Formats: sequence, C-alpha cells, structure tokens
Amino acid sequence: MIRHVYLIRLKDRSRAQECAEKIRSLRQHIPELHRVEVGLDFVGAPVSYDLIEICEFLTQHDFEVFTDHPYHAEIRKYIAAVKQDAVKVDYRPRRHTDTSRPVTDGCANPRCGRRLSCSAR
Repeated sequence: MIRHVYLIRLKDRSRAQECAEKIRSLRQHIPELHRVEVGLDFVGAPVSYDLIEICEFLTQHDFEVFTDHPYHAEIRKYIAAVKQDAVKVDYRPRRHTDTSRPVTDGCANPRCGRRLSCSAR
C-alpha cells in the first residue's frame, strides 16, 4: 500500500470546500485510487493548512497510473492556481495485521520495555 498525503494552504480560505470537492472527484475518474479522504481545517491558525488530502493505493503501479493520469493533471493545475503553499509526503505504511495490540516502534513482545533496542525484534 502507498499513502499520499498533501497539505494545502489556499490563497483564499473560502475556496476550501470547492477544492475539497475537486479532490474527492479523483476517485470517480481514476479507478486505481483505492481511497481518498479530504479534511478541512476548522481552527484557522496562522500555521494551519486549509485542507488535507489523503489518497491510498494498493500497488506501486496504481500510484504511477494516478500520478500520470490526465484527470489528476487537471486537478493539479486547478490546485496550483488556488494554493498559496503546499507540502506532501508519499510513503508506505507499516503493515500491522495483529489488531489486538497497538503498533509499536520496537519489539512485538508486549512485556518488553526496550522497544527499539530489543534484540528479539
């Protein structure tokens, strides 16, 4: 799985809903996009971004199709015109199949307090 996270600060905050709808429309046009979520900032602090886009892809191929898709290019062009600033990250989430325990950054043994330094990892 690949997760694409994009934070956008708009030139005009009043266009946030319009921008969110355009991002959500990606799912209808690009079947390789497994999931899209858009959230609007409700605080409006000076350091806040106005919206967040989270897209998930099941394979590297799906991500590449999305990246090069003509409809995605249209949306990128729109966002480029209305954004003031943006930051993004594309990453592969850690797999976690045991939902009975939280994901930790270290040893899978729940009684181990060493976390990252555990040699049993």
